[in-house]
Amino acid sequence: MASEPSSGRITGSCACGRVRFSATNPEATVHCYCTTCRKTSGAAYLPFAHFREDNIRWENEPDKWAKSDNATRAYCATCGSCISMSYHGDPEIGIAVGCIDEGVDLINPVKMCIYVREKPAWAQLPQGVPAFDGGSTEG
Repeated sequence: MASEPSSGRITGSCACGRVRFSATNPEATVHCYCTTCRKTSGAAYLPFAHFREDNIRWENEPDKWAKSDNATRAYCATCGSCISMSYHGDPEIGIAVGCIDEGVDLINPVKMCIYVREKPAWAQLPQGVPAFDGGSTEG
């Protein structure tokens, strides 16, 4: 069933519902094939819908952790859901598309695939979408 959000608002939550958010004005959608995203999602890639940080409202803040010095990941400590990821100094936060409950139809089509050098050999990239070995600025 297609969701029908009011006034372009997107809402979402973790699997258990403890972490909840709403957001507006989605930017780019990115598929990340890095090893960390694959391990936290249990899939070949993790799709993120990017939002400017000031367009996201957290009802309940997620827990956070960092594997590297350049990014922070958010998750629910109760159910383990991967919620978001943000690069330090970047005004955008990537919300895991699987956490969106209402308004998924407002998410933009995938703009790029990143860290494809780490993708499993069996994973197929979407046709016609730019792919980068590293992050989009690393090439």
